[in-house]
Amino acid sequence: MILLFLKILFAGIFLVSLWICFKKVLVIVHPLWTKQQSLGILKPLINNNIYDAFTINRSIKPYVPPKCQESHPFKKPGRNHRTRIKKKDLIKELDIFMDHDATCRHMLILADSGMGKTCFALNYFIHNFKRPKKERHKIVLVPLGTKKAETLILKPSDKKNSVLFLDGFDEDAKAAGNRHTRLRQIIDLSRKYRKVVITSGINFIPKDKNMPMKTGYERIGPENINENHMYEFKKLYFSPFNQADIKKYLNSHLPIWKISIKKKILSFIENNPIMRINPLLLSFFKDIFKKEDLRLESINEIYEKIIKSRISKDRNCNDKPLLNSFIQRLAADIYLGREKMGEESIEPEELAQKARDWGTILYPPENNKQSLISRTQSGSFKFIHRSVMEYLFIKELVSGNKSCYQTILTDQMGKFLLEMLENNNPINLKMEFHWLSQFELKAHGLSIKQSNDDNGPKPTDLFKTILRQNHRFEFLNLLNSLMQNPIFFEFGWDPNLYKNLKKAIYQSKSSLMKLSKRKWTVMIDRNKIEITKQYKKNKTILINEKDFKEYSKLPDSTHILKLGAVIGLKGLIMLNNINQSKNFTALPNLETFQGFTIYFWTKQFN
Repeated sequence: MILLFLKILFAGIFLVSLWICFKKVLVIVHPLWTKQQSLGILKPLINNNIYDAFTINRSIKPYVPPKCQESHPFKKPGRNHRTRIKKKDLIKELDIFMDHDATCRHMLILADSGMGKTCFALNYFIHNFKRPKKERHKIVLVPLGTKKAETLILKPSDKKNSVLFLDGFDEDAKAAGNRHTRLRQIIDLSRKYRKVVITSGINFIPKDKNMPMKTGYERIGPENINENHMYEFKKLYFSPFNQADIKKYLNSHLPIWKISIKKKILSFIENNPIMRINPLLLSFFKDIFKKEDLRLESINEIYEKIIKSRISKDRNCNDKPLLNSFIQRLAADIYLGREKMGEESIEPEELAQKARDWGTILYPPENNKQSLISRTQSGSFKFIHRSVMEYLFIKELVSGNKSCYQTILTDQMGKFLLEMLENNNPINLKMEFHWLSQFELKAHGLSIKQSNDDNGPKPTDLFKTILRQNHRFEFLNLLNSLMQNPIFFEFGWDPNLYKNLKKAIYQSKSSLMKLSKRKWTVMIDRNKIEITKQYKKNKTILINEKDFKEYSKLPDSTHILKLGAVIGLKGLIMLNNINQSKNFTALPNLETFQGFTIYFWTKQFN
């Protein structure tokens, strides 16, 4: 009896040990098998030069499916908004959109830079292929960052039974000049498809303020009178990574024997709760946290460490500063030449010529996995991720490369530049920069000679220098004085008020105005304006001829009203704070008031 018990016990121990060993082998073998299976599914995309092998291999690594939400992930809800944000599985939501016919046949999937839009597109392509045959859809996957995107859209013959998946609208070189027109062109090209899905950066999709808004949707109306189509898009955002997502990503990408690196990364993230961590940064963290604990206080510092880490591992060039300078100039050339090239890449012959002209070896050497740029299937070269190119472009811009000036910056470039300016300035300008980041940004560098009696130009001198170069200097001066004028401060510019003030000042005629929109009653006399506001204290403004003459200088145009509507008085105050800071200033585009040019003293960054 005892012998039988021992046999059963040993047999049980053996089976448990065998099961544990099997699970360990499965942990190693299953990802390799899954990777090979995914590679087989995506192979046609490589063979047809739609995606390069580097992008495919990066995407089929252990994948953490993203969650999504209908509301903007980085905008604070209003005071009365207490509804908890509902996060859903993005793959399931896209399945529902694909499977069920609906009145809306277009979907926008928006995400911040580095959240993995391309990885999602490729992994959804794999997910769809693995579905039962009856539930599978015929997907035409097209990266909009390639110059042959339009050809790939028009190529399929069976469009009415296909779903068009357009990846990376923000990387479309033709969208740089006019996003609204380009988006409508793409939708017109894809009109024969059953459904259309577009991924893009969060702030790159043009906003149509004239179209009524509906939660979870975006509407794009006609740009001119010759167009009569209105397009409606179902809209979803990638949800930001939370702690659970980060741990899940690290567990799937780091083997158990690299637990020390995982602890360093988690410790860094816990100590920097404000920093937005995304899958791209996590993929780089595996390399830059290998040796020591790092104190990185900004996204710029992280990118700087990534670039230095990659350059230090390049065994083909001993002159690391020269190599760093080369790739920095290369990033600027690729971005500035994107419209001519049709995509953000460079041909091998042109790369070799630039290497010779700039006095360095051909970069990158073949089969170098640590390089900052990689070869595409068509043979051209591009940066391993667009954000790396964007960071290097901003570094080249602030170093004083004039070819980078007056170029529209991407959203990510704007963030890099604003952070760089903030870190080089003793005044904390986070609030001002957060406000400025919502506008289209350009940049312009200034080289100002130092005087002999001081250490450099004062902030006000820099501001005046810029203003004198502006052909609307008079308008800005007038705007500055009007903002201090109590009449303008209270009313803005109002033609009816202007006429009544003129009668009161010069003809001693009193006038009564009723502003129904504001619920004001306004009595205008020769030397004062009395305002009665509903549910508020009465307001009295003392006026004289000098105040009226200042107010009357404003031309009868809508420019000042547009400015007030776009950024408001609070925005003007913030703009003034930036203008008073050292070594840089920001001025609005005086034609549209939708964008700003940041002027900075380039010697600061040398």
